[in-house]
Amino acid sequence: MKGWTEATVLSTEYLGDNLYYLTLEADIKPFVPGQSIRLGMTSANTIHSRRYGIASAPSEGELKFYVECIPDGYVSPWLCGREVGDRIWMTRQAEGSMILEPIPDNIRVLWLMAEDVGVAPFLSMLKSRELWDRFEKVVLVHEARSPSYLVKQQIIMSHADKTPDRFAYVPIVSKQPHPYALCGRTPQLIRDQLIEMVADETLEPDRQFALLCGPDDALNRSIAELLHLGFRRHYPVSPGHILSLHY
Repeated sequence: MKGWTEATVLSTEYLGDNLYYLTLEADIKPFVPGQSIRLGMTSANTIHSRRYGIASAPSEGELKFYVECIPDGYVSPWLCGREVGDRIWMTRQAEGSMILEPIPDNIRVLWLMAEDVGVAPFLSMLKSRELWDRFEKVVLVHEARSPSYLVKQQIIMSHADKTPDRFAYVPIVSKQPHPYALCGRTPQLIRDQLIEMVADETLEPDRQFALLCGPDDALNRSIAELLHLGFRRHYPVSPGHILSLHY
């Protein structure tokens, strides 16, 4: 089918709470960190698909995705049931404008704010040399509904160990206390300045930029808090401080 290719499942991993980690192999066009791609299945000669953020770096070769299995969904239960060697339809061209290229050159601190599987494109960015060449400090704020969604801690902590003065990680578990994470929702934690305390960085628009990825309602509330602090949405004709990807 035009614009699509078949990906092969290399591995699957169940992380708990209906969350799966899929590693696929496919011949697609080059992508940049922060972009997403559609994964799908066929039914009655039609491809049914959902968009997923790519968690791997372009240099890795393999394509990695976090897939939340929605019990009453159509595509995600099928994806989560795949086994090694199975085939999955994938678009050849990644898409998305929540990438590093549009961010103004004078930005000093980059905030990456995600909820649940919205962290995937940020994991790709963290592996990018461009990220570390361009910004003095990177702060990853990840709100998860449960500890299972605080994904791939070894990837994240490797950056904290290598560049402790340039990288801050703020894990949040929204629905239960956790010994190594804040408890609550991102908008309230911004308001209470707890995220700033953990990150050891003040949220202010001067030479700072925020990328956000997650569900509509959650992102809109976080964006509202940033707007209250003086941040502005970024547009090509009107530079600001906020780009977001809603799903």
